[in-house]
Amino acid sequence: MKRRVFVRTLVLGTGVIMVEKFNGFATGMGRDDILVKMIYNNIGTGANYMKKWGLAMWIEENGTAVLFDTGSDPKIFWQNLQTSGADLSKISVIIISHNHFDHTRGISVILDKVAQKATFYVPASDAPEIESTGQLITVKPVTGAQQITDSIWSTGEMKGTMGSDVIYEQSVIIVRDNLVYLYTGCAHPGIASIVERTKSLFPDKEIALAAGGFHLIDKTPDQIQEVSVRLKELKVQKIAPSHCTGDKAIEYLRSEWKDRFIDFNIGDDLKI
Repeated sequence: MKRRVFVRTLVLGTGVIMVEKFNGFATGMGRDDILVKMIYNNIGTGANYMKKWGLAMWIEENGTAVLFDTGSDPKIFWQNLQTSGADLSKISVIIISHNHFDHTRGISVILDKVAQKATFYVPASDAPEIESTGQLITVKPVTGAQQITDSIWSTGEMKGTMGSDVIYEQSVIIVRDNLVYLYTGCAHPGIASIVERTKSLFPDKEIALAAGGFHLIDKTPDQIQEVSVRLKELKVQKIAPSHCTGDKAIEYLRSEWKDRFIDFNIGDDLKI
């Protein structure tokens, strides 16, 4: 399989769901809130944001931040970070979903702009390509599910495919009381399979939201319908598909899920 970029950058570099638009991070944030902000995506019309194929989310809680993926274009990623008002001094953790360019090329920005110690959590299957350089970067390979912060977990790496390529991908879970919120990069292992993994990790909690790339862009209408039915069988409360889900799949899911469908695209915030 042809290896993709991201590790080389590290080697060479130094309940209730409320959907709101904020002007920066201070407005509307309570002390106990968790803010998830879509800062890079190819879908949406966020003011002053540049959209391009890829995905990155900013997760902030109690004055600390976790970055989930970094988009495909370093310049656009940096511009969108500035537009969002994100304070890079708050970053302590970067989680990379999988080793595809549209989720990893902004890593160079983090290495250049972040001055404090930070930990990269990456799928273990890509770890042999990754080396920690300098004193600020620690790379932690992820195999099984694990807790990363008080509220944030990784599903652990899961096996998926894209064409003839085998892909290992992790997703992010935010735990709040009796609810969990699932965020995916591309869902190459299958969004239903990732939800099933999440339910197995937290069998006593309800899945309030599944959001991110669902990778249905290459699926037939029947296959998209099957995924929709399965997500409902798994009792997912709401969905917010974007990025690689595909326009036809997004419109089908919007019509099928109605008020249980959320637009969570570039520049959008979810406060949970």
